[in-house]
Amino acid sequence: MGKVKNKKYKSKQVNPVGLPTVKEMEFELDEFVTPENIDAGFIESVKEKLLSARVEERECGAVIIANLASNKEFVSSLINKKIIKIASPLLVDKNVAVRHAVAGCLR
Repeated sequence: MGKVKNKKYKSKQVNPVGLPTVKEMEFELDEFVTPENIDAGFIESVKEKLLSARVEERECGAVIIANLASNKEFVSSLINKKIIKIASPLLVDKNVAVRHAVAGCLR
């Protein structure tokens, strides 16, 4: 006769670090970014970042656009507000990081 092994039931472990997991963060981001939440003020702040004289702000604005580009409503509002027309000349910016960020957001 064969031996039977008892099954060990695992309980859900508590997160020892206390930081949210990647899945939780993605879920919260998906809930947060909806067409209703993307208002004109947000788009204007991104526009100001792209037009800024500071390199970090231009790069940050391009990264924000790149991260939200998967939302079709957001892309259509960017086209309507002519943000793409503002971002495209940054492809020839002096700073390499800005060029890469703008290429990523326009891709």
